[in-house]
Amino acid sequence: MHFTEERKFIIVGHRGLPGVKTENTLESFRSAFNAGADAVELDVQLSRDGVPVVYHDFDMKRLHGSAKRIGGTSYDEILRISSAKGSPAPRLEDLFVELSSGNFFIELKTIDNDGTISKNDPAEKVVELIRKYRMEDSAVVISFNPESLKLTVNAYPEIKIGLDYDRDSMKMFGNKLFDNTTYGKEIDFLLPNFDVINFSSESPDRSKFKRMMPWTVNDNDKLLKIRDAGMKGVITNKCDEFVKLLKLRT
Repeated sequence: MHFTEERKFIIVGHRGLPGVKTENTLESFRSAFNAGADAVELDVQLSRDGVPVVYHDFDMKRLHGSAKRIGGTSYDEILRISSAKGSPAPRLEDLFVELSSGNFFIELKTIDNDGTISKNDPAEKVVELIRKYRMEDSAVVISFNPESLKLTVNAYPEIKIGLDYDRDSMKMFGNKLFDNTTYGKEIDFLLPNFDVINFSSESPDRSKFKRMMPWTVNDNDKLLKIRDAGMKGVITNKCDEFVKLLKLRT
């Protein structure tokens, strides 16, 4: 049984537990799971030599002080640069080996900050690893890019997929974004930016609430609003605090 079917409300650690450990590292993910998160969200893009690397930004400036771009750099070099700063960038395969009992929302990173879409899509290699390590019941593949999710479904029709979206992507892709024919199956989960959700009683969004998992929510009142609206879960930088809060409220 897929992990999302076993849990009524899912708390997802956004890039792990970034307030405690550097985002998208093994230490950050371990911290999130140790804090009680049901799953973690992470970002994957391909290195120059085709390795699925867990890294959010398209370059290494913010976290590691290097202008090197992930897609233009070998994984060995990415590992060397990130390790020198004390926060080694893992491969997706490392997560599946080291955290095999964990659950993952794996975001395919293909849209650059300027709206450019990368031709080096990690979808097929991510699916290969999910199948190799038998993580089908422990993974959801997500993306802002409909084409990435379409590639994922083409490679593995049974995989669960989730659509990330915000105002920018809604403007960029238009009606295509929510048309199931785009993907070849129904989108399993909707992952909206909290600010685009219409909570009104007349909102057409309400029929989709059971599949919604908003991001990135770090406010207690917003968390409770999401849960009380009947949504599936929440993606947060504060999974440790949210786990404790919901235990107090049950």
